[in-house]
Order: sequence, then C-alpha cells, then structure tokens
Amino acid sequence: MAGLPIHLYYRGTNNNLWQYHLQTGAVANLGGYQCISRPTVPGDGWIYFQGTDDKLWQVNIANPQVGTNLGGYLCKSQPTVPGDGYIYFQGTDNNLWRVDIANPQPGTNLGGYTCASPPTVPGDGNVYFQGTDNKLWQVTIANPQIGTNLGGYECKSQPTVPGDGYIYFQGTDNKLWRVNIANPQPGNNLGGYLCSSAPTVPGDGNVYFQGTDNKLWQVNIARPQPGNNLGGYLCSSSPTVKDGYVYFEATDSSPHYFQITSPTPLMLPYSIGSQPSPGRTQ
Repeated sequence: MAGLPIHLYYRGTNNNLWQYHLQTGAVANLGGYQCISRPTVPGDGWIYFQGTDDKLWQVNIANPQVGTNLGGYLCKSQPTVPGDGYIYFQGTDNNLWRVDIANPQPGTNLGGYTCASPPTVPGDGNVYFQGTDNKLWQVTIANPQIGTNLGGYECKSQPTVPGDGYIYFQGTDNKLWRVNIANPQPGNNLGGYLCSSAPTVPGDGNVYFQGTDNKLWQVNIARPQPGNNLGGYLCSSSPTVKDGYVYFEATDSSPHYFQITSPTPLMLPYSIGSQPSPGRTQ
C-alpha cells in the first residue's frame, strides 16, 4: 500500500460525503454532510465542497461538526483551493468568484467574468476556465482586465494546467487538446484522441482521461500512439492520479483504484457519484 494517501473523499450516489480510510477500510459519512460536487482536499486540514443546498461548505476534517457556509456563498461546482489563501469557484450566478478564506466578505467577482466550469489556478499568476461563452479563458489574477481567449479555443470542461508550459482540455469538438500557453497556435489534438471529460496530467509523462468510448486511457504525451486502455477498464468521469495510483468511477458507479504499474482493481465501499479526492489526513 506504499504511496497511498490515508483517506479518499468522495460523493456517494446517495449524495453523502464519504471518508474512506485506505489502510483500515473504515468508512464514515463525514459530519453527516451531503454534497453535489467532488470535494476539494487541499491539505490545510479542511474540506471544501458544494452542498446539496448549493452552499459553499468549509468543514474541519478532524472535527467535522466545525463547518461553515463560507461567507454565505452559493456555488455551482467543485471549488478550487490552490494554497494562496483564496478560494475560487463558480457561483450559482455563474460569476467567477475569488474569496479570501480567512476574511470571506466581501469577495470579488474576478474581472466580472462568468464561468461554466470550476476554475483552474496553477500558481502561474493566472486563472484558466471555461467561460459561459465556452471560450477557453486565461485571466491574470492581479490585473483581470483584459483577459485572453487563449488561442481562440473553445472548451467543454475544466482545463488542466500541470506546469509544463501547456494547457490540456476537452474541446467543444471533444478532441483532447494540448496547447502551448505562450504560443497557442497551432495546438495539437494529442494522438487524435477524443475525450468526454477533463484530462488529468499528473507529471509522470502521461495524460489520463475518459474517452468518448468511456475507456480509461493512459497516453504518453511524447509518443501518444498507441495509447493504453488501462486494465481494460471503462470509466464515467475524469480519473484521479496520485502517487502512482489511479482512482476512478466505473460506468456502473462502482469506485476503483489500483497501482498504475499493476492494474489489479481494489474496490471502495458504496457507490460513487464523483471523482474521489485523495488526502493525507489523519
């Protein structure tokens, strides 16, 4: 079990917020909470999520009865907590919000933008997101006006910016795009693949994604053909890849995880309704 985090957090098909201990198998509905979005576990001792009431929740993992509807905000998808002291999220008004976690009021509708996906904040001073116009936006946080429709591209889900100088995303044509951020034209439909959700790029030289065939794909970025349908599995959302393990929701809603080098499936209890979020929490 080396390399595994301590816990996985995920939304069950009953909307319960589940905490599963990978070493002991203990499972709990954390604090009795329910959520709609995949939970965010940034490593600060808290978990952040969109509740079934659409409230933006911040809950202490060690003492989950200490929870708060952060700033009284409502959100529409998974919040982003990059570690800069702020939380970024799509409000129920579709506004792109940036809120100081310690002092959540007043928050900022960053640049006046609206978004249709969770924002991506990779630490390069920018935020990337799918606009409500489906354009792929790059906006400087310190000076959000004027933003850039990067390369003129359109996207269909949250973009991925892993820090290698490229941005990866599902286009409105369902193509898996890899685009140089500094020189976005021409971009590359990586390996000619199609995808059905946001790609995952963990830094191991590969990209992982749900294909339009629902296969769980692992594709080498430098040599994208042939790709590898990992373990022959099908998935119904973007996979999560951490510390050499892949976690995913199968098409029958059963949650699986396995070591990438040895794809023998290990199942989690309860049906799953979101990508699992690994966390090194006690």
